[in-house]
Amino acid sequence: MGIALFGGIAFFVVVLIAHIFLWRLLKPESEITALVIMFIFVPIVLFMGIFFVLGSRINWQTIDFIASLILYYSLSFAYIQTYPVINCEIPSFKILRIINKSMPAGASYEDIERNFDSEELLKSRTDLLVMDGLIINTQMNGMKLSLKGKILANIFLVLRKIYGLDIGEG
Repeated sequence: MGIALFGGIAFFVVVLIAHIFLWRLLKPESEITALVIMFIFVPIVLFMGIFFVLGSRINWQTIDFIASLILYYSLSFAYIQTYPVINCEIPSFKILRIINKSMPAGASYEDIERNFDSEELLKSRTDLLVMDGLIINTQMNGMKLSLKGKILANIFLVLRKIYGLDIGEG
């Protein structure tokens, strides 16, 4: 089972390093789509190649291979879900950063409020949603969810129901 643990983590680290390297060279317009391709679809082919070409040389058992896949994809799905938070400065973390910079005196509500504007909070997020193909900005009817956006929204709504959270709670 040690080889499965090592294999899953090592493969994730390799893909993560490739991701960081590629993003520094050429950041894709649709980041989420690129992440799904890079972390989900490409590794399927690579994992199969590794298993069939190197499997006998590194003495992998089928159970080790499956365990490596489960670990790798668990790490990948978790990373893809948290990437939007890592990629942008979310308001809660920005507030923490502002207060931290003002220590030891601390920051007033007005100090924090001065660091936010509606353009930053709304436009930057909607632009990213359009680039990732989750919403469509129509001239006549405003913004609408794309098929991909509907699927993602429904997944999160189902998860919120499972957690017992109403909209706006969390």
